Amino acid sequence: MLTHQQISGIKELTAICEDHDKITLKLNFDLLENRSNQEKRDFFHYEGDELIGFIGLYGFGDTVEICGMVHPQHRRKKIFTSLYLDAIALIKDLPFTNILLNAPDRSPFAIEFLETLPCTFSFSEYQMKWEPCPIPQQVKEISLRLAQPNDLPIINVLNKVCFQSTHTISEIRQTNTEITYMIEKNPTIYGTATIVRNGNQSWICGLAIDPSYQSRGLGSEALRRLVWMEYERGQKVFLEVSTSNDQAMNIYFRNGFQTFNTQHYFEVGQ
Repeated sequence: MLTHQQISGIKELTAICEDHDKITLKLNFDLLENRSNQEKRDFFHYEGDELIGFIGLYGFGDTVEICGMVHPQHRRKKIFTSLYLDAIALIKDLPFTNILLNAPDRSPFAIEFLETLPCTFSFSEYQMKWEPCPIPQQVKEISLRLAQPNDLPIINVLNKVCFQSTHTISEIRQTNTEITYMIEKNPTIYGTATIVRNGNQSWICGLAIDPSYQSRGLGSEALRRLVWMEYERGQKVFLEVSTSNDQAMNIYFRNGFQTFNTQHYFEVGQ
C-alpha cells in the first residue's frame, strides 16, 4: 500500500507535468490508493525529498498498462528510461502477456520516449466529460441495483462479449469510491456498470448492455440515471470510450458528453 506521502507526491508531480505540457495524465489514482501490501507496482525517483519521476503499473487480466512522468526540469537525464527498465524487469516475472504504454495526446515527452522503443500503436481512447444539460424523463422501466457476488459470472460474460475483455473479475468491491450496479428489470438482467469516484470526479466504467437487448434505449437510460445520481452528489462526471466505437460515441454525445482529451496506447515487445 502506498503511503499518504507517496500519493501526495504523485499528485503534486502530476499537476506540475499536466500544467507544463498542457496534457491530462492517466495515473489511475483509484487504483494507486488501493494497492495491495503484497504488490510492487510503482517506481519512484527522488531528488532529496522531492519526487522527480514516477511510473505505475496497472494490471487488467493478461495486460499491464504503464503510465508515468518526469518533472519538466529534470528531463533528458535518463530518469524515465531507468524507471521504465526497472518496470520491464519486474513485468517479466509477472503473469502478463501484453504490455501497453500509455501516452497522452500531444505529449512531447511521450513522443520523444516512444521513438526510442520497439513498439507499435494499439488503440486510442477519448476521455469525455458530461456538461450539465436537461436529462430526458425516464422512459424505460429499468432499475439499478448494487451488484452481489453471485452476479460475477454474468459481469464477466458481459465484459467479454461487449468489450472482448479477457480479464476475469474475481470480486466485487462495493465502497464509497467504487460501486458496481446491475441494470435490470427483475428478473431480467440487461447489463452492468461501475462508478469510480476520485475526489469530485466520478468515472462511469464498463457500461455494458447484453447484445440481445441493445438498440432499445436501455444503455442511454442507464447512462442518464448514472449521470444524474452522481451529479446530484455534486460530482463531475466522466467516461472513456474507444475512438473506433461510433455507436457508443453517438449515445454519449446525445446525452451531453463532450471529448476533452485523447489517450493513446502502444504495445511494447518483451
